Order: sequence, then C-alpha cells, then structure tokens
Amino acid sequence: MVLGPSNPPSRLNLLIADGAWQPDSFVHQLPPLLGPMGVRCMSARSAIEADRMARTDRVHIAVIDLSLPMDEGDGGGEPAGGRVIKLLRRLEQPPVLVLVRPRSPSPRLERRGLMDALAWGAFAVVDRPAPVERLLSVLHAVVARRFGDRWPEPRS
Repeated sequence: MVLGPSNPPSRLNLLIADGAWQPDSFVHQLPPLLGPMGVRCMSARSAIEADRMARTDRVHIAVIDLSLPMDEGDGGGEPAGGRVIKLLRRLEQPPVLVLVRPRSPSPRLERRGLMDALAWGAFAVVDRPAPVERLLSVLHAVVARRFGDRWPEPRS
C-alpha cells in the first residue's frame, strides 16, 4: 500500500515495514509529512509484503521493524524483520537501513542487538515506541550523509 499525497513526483522511495500498526504510530505520521516533499512512502505489514514491494520498486531507504511478522495474519509467529533485512541487502541497489527494535529486557541483549544491527549494515537503530521526531531526524541524516543533501537521481 502506498501512503501519502501523490501531487509531486516521487524523488525518494521509503519502505516502512512495521507490523504493530498502533493508531499513533510513525507509520501513519510519516506519509503526510514526507509526501509533499516528494517522498513516496510504501508501507508493509508483513515480511512477505515488504519482499514484494522491494522486488517491484526501487527502495532508497527502508525503515524495518525487527518485530515484523512473516505474514499479516501471523501475530504470534517468530519475528521476520531479520529476513527482510537479508533480502534487502541482496538487492542490486540495497537501501539504507533504519531499524526499529523492541526495548531489550537486559543490557546484554541490548548490546547484542546493536552488534547484530551493525553486522547488517544499519545506518541507525531506533527503540520502540519510535517517536516520529526521532525518525524524521534519522531520515534527515540519511539524506545528508548518504545522498549528499540531494534526492537520489531517478533511474532512466
């Protein structure tokens, strides 16, 4: 599902893969904020949906919730966020990764999670609940550092 206004042409494709879908979640807040600037927000509620979107459209930045379910109706299954990350890393042009993770129950598990994120090549890790202001700040840093403060050039 593509969210946000379609007035300006898309200059940057943002994949938001989050299975929680709380009413005040960043999933609902980012598209109206970024759409007018030419950011096309594609939202996926499952690893299967994120996979399909990444194979269909170029993804420049991917915000991946590590708790993402494999399938939309798979609320109690094992989280599949790691699978989505592996898929995205294998693409011809892998996107910049921003990971959203649940709070860790212990400092040891938190460190391990950060080590995993570094191994996956994550640009940033944000703890859930992810405030939209924090994500906007991270997305600004991605555009500044990875794209030289310019939108990516569209493929011909």
